[in-house]
Amino acid sequence: MHRHLLPAALMLCLLVNGAMAQTPPGDAVRGKPLFENTRVATGNNNIANCTSCHTDGVQGRRIAISLNTGGTADPYADIGFETAMTRFTQAMTGRAEMRQFYGVLTTQQVSDIAAFLADTPKTDPASETQINLTAALNGNSPARTVTLTHSRTAAESLSVKGVTLEGSGAAQFHVGSAAVSCLANSVLAAAGSCAVTVTYAPTGGGVADADLVFRMSQGTSGDFYRVLPLHGVVTGGSSGDSGGGALGLGWLLALAAAVAGLSAARPFRRR
Repeated sequence: MHRHLLPAALMLCLLVNGAMAQTPPGDAVRGKPLFENTRVATGNNNIANCTSCHTDGVQGRRIAISLNTGGTADPYADIGFETAMTRFTQAMTGRAEMRQFYGVLTTQQVSDIAAFLADTPKTDPASETQINLTAALNGNSPARTVTLTHSRTAAESLSVKGVTLEGSGAAQFHVGSAAVSCLANSVLAAAGSCAVTVTYAPTGGGVADADLVFRMSQGTSGDFYRVLPLHGVVTGGSSGDSGGGALGLGWLLALAAAVAGLSAARPFRRR
């Protein structure tokens, strides 16, 4: 490494490592005024407002972060807090116009701004988290609940336009009735949430894979998505069997296929 780059690189390393080890929980509600009116929120007139440079606002920052981490140009991209924190701390140490904030913003304020950058609709479990379900042939797995929560600082309501199952094994999974689905509460205000349940009901042996897809829109944006991969494995025994007892050959073959399937490329990916 070139000699004059070493101090900057060391500073970034220390800052990022320290942030990861001691980062306080971020609050998007506090982070919003820190981003939009930084001088007033910090009481420091010697620094610029974030929006003075980022005239495209927080949605522009989300697009940039998403693109720089392999995503698409989505103003409502599902950006994780850790990703937002890393990008923000890198900017403070690596961009000349951002160095005015380094050592001026407190650790808590940095964390709050990162939380605001990451404040878009989220699912629990998180988007792209694989949900593993097991059931006996012609039986049903225990239902898993997936909750969708709108961002806390959103000015626009979130419209839930579809909750679907897609992929080759979609017919082997079932989403709960409309009475308990997000479609029954299809418009969510800021911080509002809704939930769906998903079960695995195999009618054939082996394993099945599908995607649980939430299709949404917010404000004047086009549709955007949250996707959770589903993976179902058939257990041995009757439809009421929980899979206990000795492991049969069919179960072992299914398990081997499941392990192999974890590394297979998935044809459906939307953000």
